[in-house]
This record gives sequence, structure tokens and C-alpha cells, in this order.
Amino acid sequence: MDVFLQPLIEDLKKLWEGVNTGDAVTSDTFLMRAAVLWTINDFPAYALMSGWSTKGYKACPTGNEETPSKGIRIKIAYIGHRRFLPLNDPMRRSKQFDGQTERRSPPSEITAKEILAQLEHVHVGIPGKHKQYGGIKRKRSPIELNWSKKSIFFQLEYWQHLPLRHNLDVMHIEKNVSDNVLSTLLNIEGKSKDTEKARLDLQYVNNRAHPEGSIAEAYIVNEALTFCSMYFRDIETRYNRPERNDDRVNTCSSRIISIFKHVGRPLGKKEVMVLEPSLRIKAEWYVLNNCQEVEKYLEEHRNGLLARGVRNLEQQQEVEFPLWFKDKVNEMRAVGSSEATDELYALANISNFTVYSYSSAIINGVKFIVEQRDVRRTTQNSGILVPGIGGQNYYGVLQDVIELCYLKDCKVLIFKCKWFDTDPRRRRIQEDNRFTSIYTGAEWYKNDPFILASQAKSVYYLNDIKNDPMWKLVQAYAPHNVWDYPNMEVENDVDKTTTDAHIVQELNSQPLQLVVELPELENVSFYRDDIEPTEVINIDQLQQNIEEYDEEDDSTVEIDDDDNIDIETNGTTSEKEDV
Repeated sequence: MDVFLQPLIEDLKKLWEGVNTGDAVTSDTFLMRAAVLWTINDFPAYALMSGWSTKGYKACPTGNEETPSKGIRIKIAYIGHRRFLPLNDPMRRSKQFDGQTERRSPPSEITAKEILAQLEHVHVGIPGKHKQYGGIKRKRSPIELNWSKKSIFFQLEYWQHLPLRHNLDVMHIEKNVSDNVLSTLLNIEGKSKDTEKARLDLQYVNNRAHPEGSIAEAYIVNEALTFCSMYFRDIETRYNRPERNDDRVNTCSSRIISIFKHVGRPLGKKEVMVLEPSLRIKAEWYVLNNCQEVEKYLEEHRNGLLARGVRNLEQQQEVEFPLWFKDKVNEMRAVGSSEATDELYALANISNFTVYSYSSAIINGVKFIVEQRDVRRTTQNSGILVPGIGGQNYYGVLQDVIELCYLKDCKVLIFKCKWFDTDPRRRRIQEDNRFTSIYTGAEWYKNDPFILASQAKSVYYLNDIKNDPMWKLVQAYAPHNVWDYPNMEVENDVDKTTTDAHIVQELNSQPLQLVVELPELENVSFYRDDIEPTEVINIDQLQQNIEEYDEEDDSTVEIDDDDNIDIETNGTTSEKEDV
């Protein structure tokens, strides 16, 4: 644990001396100091943080060497809790607990000076089994008490002066205690602690502990199941289980045109609605204008407009191109052109008058929720960011998730958004090296609210305390398990497909899929014929034979560091290897 805490300790030492910090409100710089008051952890983690082992006869850190405990065969019972009661409490005089009255006062509080004095006797040795200790784990000497190490927090010069250095997590204590008490009082089956085994423990009767109650055993079971799941087929395991925010749609992989292959999975109730004609035409034009396969047709139509001397080129192309493109594709299909595929034909025709509306969707591993539903939640999932040309970013909130349906069962998922007017010329956006603040009181592009769902990036908005409530700070959101990888060719290299993994591409994030290729177990042989058979000794049987042989003859058995067993009998020695 100290290895992981070492960088934190170094930072805490610097913070104790002071670090220059910028004030976001006043833009001033001040000297910030910070200190750790205490740690909060459960009881097993207490041992890792403090260095006092929470196991054994002296497991109580407060009781220290005066911890009252008693061995019950293979268990240790911690008793003597009546010491903490007031001296005049009648339960101190009762003999119903252990047959004795309790006259002892509570354990005295251990001071920091006494703790440091005890830590001077702690042996800093090699953990685990080592040849230095005769091949066995070193036993703690009585003078070390229950200390296993000196806490790394004592490197902080103020740590020894703190009155309370380690706290136990109240959440776990309150929940566990209340659950156990209520379950026992109500005699809830399976949860009550008043069981036959518990009463046998009270009578000091042997009761072997079950391994499923051990955290270490739980980890072993989990690791074993994880390892075995790598070889399971046709069933769901953690290696093939879909992610929580899985946005893959099975029908998209079979599509050819890029606009129909965009990843996205709508969520929530599907509602059928009819878009206004003007909005539907805007949505269809945006789809055509952002489809890679339509670019060459857009260029051809644009050249025709230039030849005609059209001035307002963009507006005129938006009006004329859809019908021109439909006629173009129909002509190509009439002559049997291979370019006029069914999907291109579906795209050239208008979409259905009815569309599907959803309240949320998962795009590129990120969940988006419409603003109307998002305002009732404590979290934000409606913020939208779309990178534009020339470094211009467009900010807004999600209004609706719409699925356009074309012929041949082709579908396109689009977002209808409300855009904030962040035109730099109107000074409605403020940017510095640390923050971006935008004005949300004015709308932009009211007649052009659509984007492709795959183009959206998630952001959330915070109140800008330097400005009025209509100003919001923009905080980008980086989803877990999703990386941006470039799709670039390296120049002047033999391998033109090599990419630089350190370059981050802003657009079109896709989740990285980790695939484990496994052999066909039916064709795998588990018999090794490349080595000679090795004799393996059954230790239990050997021990039994040794005990029986010791009764008849004087023999010695030694196990060396190489796991070789030497049996010496009447001056002769035989050796068995590889125990």
C-alpha cells in the first residue's frame, strides 16, 4: 500500500509548504496550503493505513496491548466490552456474561509519543516466506505487539500531532450493525444471527469457519470464474457481455452507405409523430449534405449551378438538389448502373412522413437524454457539443431524438437541438486557458436544428459565478472505455497504414473492442510427450509413513529450499525430488 501512497505523500508535503494557485473568480494567484486530517476506511483497510494489524489477539487498535481477547479453539473472541461502561453501571456487577464481574477501567488512550516508541521496535524485514527466516514466514516478536510497519503518513511532519488519525467508515458500521440487530430481533430467516452455530460458539464448541465468508476466498472464486469464462462459448460471460452503454445495432453492420452505418441506439418509448414539412425537408437535406457517398453528386450539381451563374449557391442547391439527385439516381438505375444501389435509391427518395421519436439514445458509448426529461434529474445528459470548421464549436441542448425511415428499411438517427448563440462577434462566448463560458439566453440556427447523432459530443453546463445566471461554464465529458484513435497515414514510411497512437482525433469516437482469440479445445491435446514422467510424492501419505516408520526406527526427514526431501536412515540417504 505504501508504494501506491508514496506519490500522494510527496504531493501532501508540497501542499503543507504551499503551492501557488489561481483563483477562478478574481484571476489572482494565492498560496494554497492543505493537510490531511484523517483517513476514512473500513476495518480491514485500517491495518493497511495505520500499520496496526487488525487480526490476532491484539486486533483492537484502541485497546492496543490491553486488548481483551480469548481463544475459542480455532477462533478468537473479543470480550471485555463492559470495561467501557460507566463504573456504576449495574451490568458491570452482573455475572451472566462470563461468570465474573467487571471492575477494570477502560483502556487508557495511547498517545502519539507512545506509538512512536512502540514503532521503534518494529522489525523492517522481507515480507512473506524467505530463506533468511529458514524458508518460513517470520513470526512477530512479542515486543512488536501487533505492529506490522510504520505508517507512511508519519512522513508528514504534522501527522503525529493529530488527535484522531484514522476513522472507520460509518456507512458500513451502521448498515451492518442495524441489519444484524433488526434481522435477529425479527428472526428473519437467513439473516438472523441467532443461529445454532452462533450458540455453539457461545458455548465454546468447535465450529469450523466457512471459506465463503473470507474476502480472500471471494477473490479467488472471482478470478477462477473469470479465467474459466475465457473458454466458455455460446453463453454470456464478462468477455462477451455487451457494455452498459452499448450503441451497436445489428442491422447497421450490413449496410453499405456510411449514413446508414452510423452507430447509435435509441432508448425509451417509441412515439410516432409527423414532422412539419419544413423541418422534414431540413432534416433530409442535412442527411444528404453529410453523406460521404453523395459528395460527388453534390459537386456535380454545384458545378452546374456555377455554369448557370447562380449567385446564392448554397441556398439554391438546398432547394434544387434533392429533386435533381432523385432524377439522377433513377436515370442510373434505368441504364443498370452498379452505382445505383438499393440504399442509394432509398436515400434519393424522401423519407417517410411519419418519424419515430425517443427520449434518449446511446451514441459512441455515451447516453444522451432530451432536455425535457433531463431537467427532472440530478445529473446532466442533454448537453451537446459539435465541433465546426475553423475551430468554431457549437453548443446546445438536446430537444428530441428522431429516427428517419427510408425505403428498404434504411434508417438514420438524428438529433434535434436548441443551439445557443455563441457568435464571437456578439461576445457571447468567453474563453481563456482554463475555462469556456457561454451565454445561454439567446438561440442560434432556429431553422436548422438537426445534426447526425454520431456527430454529437457530450458536455454539461455549470453556473458561471462570475457572470449572471444565463452564463454557463462548459465542461467536456470523457466517457470510460472509449478512446479516440486517428485514421491517418504516415508519410515517408514503408507501412502506409501505421498510425500514431499518441495522436487524438476529435471526431467519430468508437469504442475499442478487445478480442481474445481462443483455440478450439476439441483439438487441443493435454498430454505432454516432450518430457520424462516425474514422480510426485503425496505429502499426506508421506507424513503418515514417516510417523509409522519413526515408531520403528530412528530416521530423519529434511526438506531443503529446493523442495527436495532427504530421508536419512541408519547412515544412508535417499532423495525424492519435485515435491
